[in-house]
Amino acid sequence: MGHKVTTEASSRPALVRSTAAHGALGFFQRAGLDPDQVLRTVALNRDELTDPTAQVSLMQYCRMFEVAAQMAGRSNLGLEFGVEFLPQHLGHIGYLAVTAPTLDRALRALAEKLPFHQQATFIGLEPFGSTRLALSYAVADSCIKERRQDAEFSLVVLLNLLRQALGASWSPSEVHFTHARPTLARFHERVFGCVVRFGEETNRIVFPRELLGNPMPRRDDALHGLLSAEIRCSQADTPCDPDFVVTVRYHIERLLRNGLCDLEHVAAACDLPTWSVKRKLRARGLSFNDLLTEVRRELAPVYLLEQRLSATEVALLLGYSELSAFSRAFRLWTGLTPREFAATRRHR
Repeated sequence: MGHKVTTEASSRPALVRSTAAHGALGFFQRAGLDPDQVLRTVALNRDELTDPTAQVSLMQYCRMFEVAAQMAGRSNLGLEFGVEFLPQHLGHIGYLAVTAPTLDRALRALAEKLPFHQQATFIGLEPFGSTRLALSYAVADSCIKERRQDAEFSLVVLLNLLRQALGASWSPSEVHFTHARPTLARFHERVFGCVVRFGEETNRIVFPRELLGNPMPRRDDALHGLLSAEIRCSQADTPCDPDFVVTVRYHIERLLRNGLCDLEHVAAACDLPTWSVKRKLRARGLSFNDLLTEVRRELAPVYLLEQRLSATEVALLLGYSELSAFSRAFRLWTGLTPREFAATRRHR
């Protein structure tokens, strides 16, 4: 078996603050479910989930909504829950966003302080054409396979934040999700009020750049400053917080699909010079090639088994110029060729 690259971001289970599930148990009950049965199925503790100071496993949290959706027979359950979820329900980070002076400051504070609330997750503002921006959301923990409900819930919560600055009837230009188009997709378009596309490279809300300057109606400079300082102190307790690693991994995975994944393109996506990216990774005992190798190693089995792509197709998606180079790397990781690996696992 080959050497496994392990980053700080992936060496321990990712956590999320229980405030992310504010009101979930009551919502499950209204959906005709037994909340305790849902929790038992995913091995979550009711006391932890209802304690606003607690943190729970991000994997179990995401799975909780997937299980609830299956039990209730409501495939859009995450979307439905998000509709009634206010950003303030997130706790510290939610109030940090809604008390910011402008929408721009609200979104940037949310992205910067997200690791305080939810680990192994990326929120970012990126250019989308010349006049628009994309507010992107992604769980970067490759061990978390069940993500649809979380993605839909999270984008609706971000929509609710945008609407606090832009009005309750405001709608984005378009919305994208990475998962396949569901059967009941018309509900998504009613919720977002725009075209919703599926099978895209990331989960994102697209809107005009000019709206960033809109004021936040709940602006409170004193509370915003207090919350920012408190979160900053909390983050300082973790000297090598993995948020930057999560961001780089997110851009590597996204750019690999476009065939543009090198240090220069990733640095540009991070809005940093290449030397700064290298320095920040070096401070965490990592290099760009470490992360590139890790992302490739994690994505290869997914493409081969879940998407049933050929080894040649996987090699191209992972940025290898030749199939032989991918096959050599894959044998180092697993001890098998891609074809042997796929044949063995599919027949288990």
